[in-house]
Amino acid sequence: MSFGWGQTPAEPSLEPVSDVPAQQSQLQRMEATKARANELYKNGELEQALGLYREGLGLAVEGSEETAELVGALHLNSALMLQKMGLHEEALVHCSSAMSFPKHQNKAFFRQGQAPVSYTHLRAHETPEHLVCRLLLEKKKKNQLTLQA
Repeated sequence: MSFGWGQTPAEPSLEPVSDVPAQQSQLQRMEATKARANELYKNGELEQALGLYREGLGLAVEGSEETAELVGALHLNSALMLQKMGLHEEALVHCSSAMSFPKHQNKAFFRQGQAPVSYTHLRAHETPEHLVCRLLLEKKKKNQLTLQA
């Protein structure tokens, strides 16, 4: 995933959640990662929390019913971190991913509504990911024109 032009968050300074015993289930490892990320968020360490939420998403097994609801929560938490960091376009992508989990749809719609960028910009042939790319390119072009003036 990319960040807005000129913005690249620092890599998480925490070590991976490798201290969670390997014999624990995938769900338990994901929950431990999420819990650590939540603590970082409460302490105001947004970039590190985002890194751990992404790590939790990386632990998910596609198609696993056991981890499905937790994946939705991790997407929503990632969207929140990105919104707080001002990376609204990428937050929309995570909201879109959370939409596929019925339990999280209302909160995902709420988070989308908080973003100053909306899907009203979505063209008929575009996916949310294409929208993000197009908006980032338009933003870059606008910044270049501003610098030339």
